Amino acid sequence: MNLIQLAVMFAGFLLAVPVALHAIGGWSTLEPSLSATPGLGISGILSYVAILVPSFIVSPGLIQKLYGARDQRAVRAGVNWNAAGLLVFAFAPPILGLIAHSQYPDLANRELALPTLMTKLIPGWLGLLALAAVFSAEVSTCDAILFMLSSSLSIDLYKNFLRSTASERDVLFAGRFAAILGASFGVLLAVELPSIISALQIFYTLMAVALFAPMAVGLYWRKPAAGRAVVTIVTSVAATAVTHFLTGGAGLWILPPSLIGILAGFVIMITA
Repeated sequence: MNLIQLAVMFAGFLLAVPVALHAIGGWSTLEPSLSATPGLGISGILSYVAILVPSFIVSPGLIQKLYGARDQRAVRAGVNWNAAGLLVFAFAPPILGLIAHSQYPDLANRELALPTLMTKLIPGWLGLLALAAVFSAEVSTCDAILFMLSSSLSIDLYKNFLRSTASERDVLFAGRFAAILGASFGVLLAVELPSIISALQIFYTLMAVALFAPMAVGLYWRKPAAGRAVVTIVTSVAATAVTHFLTGGAGLWILPPSLIGILAGFVIMITA
């Protein structure tokens, strides 16, 4: 199933980018739009680096799949192919976004940039394939999040902390309940949050801040115990939240709140 999703996403994006560029007259057509677009600045770049890079290193969904691999060779091959795929998706969707911005700069809702481009600029069959690629990516993300929630809450929390004598049937029921609860909460967030970017920033910020330092240090150093990891998670999230609210999301100096939380986590894991 994952292979089919990957094939659809690759086909949709890799075909849509050159066709869309050809339709607008090539890369040179984008240059005026690029020069007129304000940059993120160092702080903005660090903010995205802090929430995206760690998230794709210590994502529980990826880690669980790695530990379920057949052998070390399969792990290495999977990580390398995953990196190659992420490299493609790091460029293809942003390029399509730039094309949409250059052709439709007055869109009232920027969330409609890709659907507008795919329905108005490129051929219908390719637009459908590209939209299928976007939908496939969304489904894959939801699947990974629900898998992460159900397994973590049912085994790591319920089985290990709340009820150590739980049977396999009880753990299965807890996992299903966690999946239903997570899906319901996700629907509520989708209704309440103003944009997809806001939802992604919250999710990736929490995952990077809470998990990066404990997992990175815990995998390569035997000294820290589980109690220190718990303290690190609580402190990192608290430091990020306090910095965000006190500075209005601007952070301190060039450091965004998420990076401050991650650095605080490493300090606790290494020195506490």
